[in-house]
Amino acid sequence: MDSAEYERLSELFERDEILYVGFRIIYNANEDRPVSGAERDEIPFYDSRLFPVFLLSYLALRRIWYLVQSRLGSAIEPFPADSHLFTLSTDQGYRTYSFRQVGQQLREQGTDIVYLTSPSVSDVGAELSADGFRVVSHRELFGLVPLGALPRLFLRTRARMKTLETELSGSFEVSRPQSTVARNVLLTEAVKTTYLGRVADEHCTVHTYSPMPYLTNTRAEERVLVYQHGMLLPDQWELAWAIPFFRPLTYLVWGPAWKTSYEAYAHPEAPIEAVGSPWLDHLAERSADSAEPEYDVLLVSNARRCATPEDHDLYERFVRHVVETCEANGWSLAVKLHPDEATEWYDSRGWGSFVVPFEDITDGILASKLTVTNGSSAFIESCALGRPVVVTDLFGVGLGHLQDRSGLHVSALEDIPADLRTAMETDSPRAHIDGLVDLGGSTERIVEYVRDRDVSDRRMKFA
Repeated sequence: MDSAEYERLSELFERDEILYVGFRIIYNANEDRPVSGAERDEIPFYDSRLFPVFLLSYLALRRIWYLVQSRLGSAIEPFPADSHLFTLSTDQGYRTYSFRQVGQQLREQGTDIVYLTSPSVSDVGAELSADGFRVVSHRELFGLVPLGALPRLFLRTRARMKTLETELSGSFEVSRPQSTVARNVLLTEAVKTTYLGRVADEHCTVHTYSPMPYLTNTRAEERVLVYQHGMLLPDQWELAWAIPFFRPLTYLVWGPAWKTSYEAYAHPEAPIEAVGSPWLDHLAERSADSAEPEYDVLLVSNARRCATPEDHDLYERFVRHVVETCEANGWSLAVKLHPDEATEWYDSRGWGSFVVPFEDITDGILASKLTVTNGSSAFIESCALGRPVVVTDLFGVGLGHLQDRSGLHVSALEDIPADLRTAMETDSPRAHIDGLVDLGGSTERIVEYVRDRDVSDRRMKFA
């Protein structure tokens, strides 16, 4: 996508931010990337042309039920002024732990905290509620959408979809299935914008990993804090559209080395602050309590990234190097699959016996003395947990950019045997993440940054 197209889309989304979510659907489909999201997994008929009928009917029922509940004294109260809203759509530890830690410290300093949860994190929501936090689910908020707004939402979504198809027709293929999903996403986003606007005013600060328009389009940019939750590198333009490039939101990244990556994609005026990660701090603390490792080497798999026969051949050579080096040195080997992978790739090559069904990546890393991976962010968790790593970049995701700005060393394919032996003998397993992650005190840095901004905003408000 050239700069002219970039500018044109920026202007389009500045006029109507909700169009951005429809664009992401179409862009991902054109790039053969899977369409993901909490709604897709939890809302029935998300791919159906009948989805608007089902959603609007459901909204009407929720509204009637809400009105009945209100008459009985159970109305949903608006969020307090200047409150902080944390969005939770997955129970993955790195998200829930970090938001819980930051929310806890802000509450101790007198800030009103609200957690907005999806159905998939109902258990986490129950725990937060038991700890005295206010927890509100999207399902509860559906009832805030007035009945009179439903026809307008439907008609506005049709108009938005027509605008999107017209604007993208010269650059993207918009098939009927893509159009259907994009329209359904646009409608869902408009509904969420409507109900959130009824409980959270423009002074509410949002903490999120996914800065979608329903969170951003009714508040100033400085009221949206976006936390880093994976690797974003300057060569990964196919991932860049996960960032709302048309608004200068604030990004809280793990360490100085990531600033260049975010500067490549984010709005030119977007503040990018290196604050660390409460979750990675937590992993660093866990490393001291870990038991004696059961395996010598953990291979964190990403065979799912093999898109061509050449990719499969290259990745097979990588795995063979690891297997043969382990066998030559008498090291035990475990393979941790990605959640989206099955064992077939390894079974077909005679390596299926190495696959171990660890519950999560942290368990796999702690059960091993050393981690080896190709282009996976698991190497950062491994270093935080005090395990040495060997990292390759066979598919060119751009780890070289990090190598230039941190302690990361990226191994060439032919160097894997020697680098594995060197890593097994290292006494400085965290050297790789110097500059990548500011370990220790991350929660305090985030809270201090947030509090300083809150004070500044209040001064401006009363000036």
